[in-house]
Amino acid sequence: MTDAARPPCDATPVRAWFTTPRLAIEPLSVAHAAGLHAALDHPDVHRFLLAPDVTTLDALRARIERLAADPSPAPASERSETGGGDGSAGGAGGGAPRAIERWWNFAVRLRADHLVIGRLEATTYGDWGEIAYVFGPRWWGQGLATEAGAWLVRHLADHGAAELWAAVHPDNTASQRLLARLGFHGAAPARPLASFDPGDRAFVRRGGCDEAVIGRSHARRDRHDGSDRSGRST
Repeated sequence: MTDAARPPCDATPVRAWFTTPRLAIEPLSVAHAAGLHAALDHPDVHRFLLAPDVTTLDALRARIERLAADPSPAPASERSETGGGDGSAGGAGGGAPRAIERWWNFAVRLRADHLVIGRLEATTYGDWGEIAYVFGPRWWGQGLATEAGAWLVRHLADHGAAELWAAVHPDNTASQRLLARLGFHGAAPARPLASFDPGDRAFVRRGGCDEAVIGRSHARRDRHDGSDRSGRST
């Protein structure tokens, strides 16, 4: 699995900020490093990950800066699986990024106090993609991951990716329930998922924005314990 925090492969700048009822969603940058570190520096975040999602603040800043300067896939030592902290969508498994591959990386803030509470990631390949997310334990159980994930599904559908996948550690039942709330269901991988590790459970959502699921998602409480597993992490 590949790193989060990487700019889109096509280098198209994303300057817009987006909002949901309780959240502000911003393109990820080094300016978010301190807030992300404060939110994610907790052992519960990496319960289902291969390595801690964040280590030191300086390392996180350097990692985001490096990724912004070099969009090539991260070395295996820096890849993380999703499942206990939060996750993000997978990128290319190795080698050069595919021509149609685009990386999406967002920081998530609370609108009320502007605190960074986590991040969203996706990698799209034309009309399909992989997603992931990670949120700090302080904000679990409030429906915020569901609200943010619903926004991401809509956003990617608006940009042509109506088929979305996520890979989750089999023991991360909270993240699996979150995906179900977003309209995903379990399926055998039918795409070359960069975020999938042997033993993972794969989930898919097809058909764009189903308002019956997505439109009300922000009002539903979410017991998500930290992360989905699809791919890159900061």
